[in-house]
Amino acid sequence: MFATTPNGSAIYGYLGSPNNWAQVGGAGYEWAVTDGAIYGLTPNRQEVYRWVSGTTWTAVGGPADQIVPCP
Repeated sequence: MFATTPNGSAIYGYLGSPNNWAQVGGAGYEWAVTDGAIYGLTPNRQEVYRWVSGTTWTAVGGPADQIVPCP
């Protein structure tokens, strides 16, 4: 499970117990979560990244208006 801060400045991953979250990334324009991955579109919409683990993200695409997960 993931959640963003109210002002959109960061994204957090749930660590499995109440009130236990870890920051996994910074600001993003939009997020898409699938069964096996989470994708983030940068605030300027110039790159799409895939979350690897911890705070590590890998670039997987260029400019986009939005991201939509495929089943």
